[in-house]
Amino acid sequence: MSTQEIIESMKRWSASFSEATSQKICSLYDEQATLWGTLSPIKRDSPALIKDYFDQLFKYKNRYVELTESNIRFFSNIAICNGLYTFNWLDNDTKATKSARFSFVFINKNGQWFIIEHHSSSIPALP
Repeated sequence: MSTQEIIESMKRWSASFSEATSQKICSLYDEQATLWGTLSPIKRDSPALIKDYFDQLFKYKNRYVELTESNIRFFSNIAICNGLYTFNWLDNDTKATKSARFSFVFINKNGQWFIIEHHSSSIPALP
């Protein structure tokens, strides 16, 4: 287990966010994963619900995500990565940007890291 393995897992996740279909990004999630997505009011706690979430997002053109800050910690076969990222896409040919905070919890199964918990939420404006 190394920090570099989690950095690489996060790079795979961010790269797959720009793919044509949700297949690759969904393959990074464990079958028991839970996702609280930035743009969804409901918890996604099955592979079908997680796929549905990404299928909806992947309708936007020119999507990409920039990881701007992260912190990684290890606990046995569990790794937690939290930080900040910014989503970018085109919505009706208008550029949209959404900054958010995230927490990913990974589990190591047979030498491979899978996402078992993913929480993402918009950063609220300061009062």
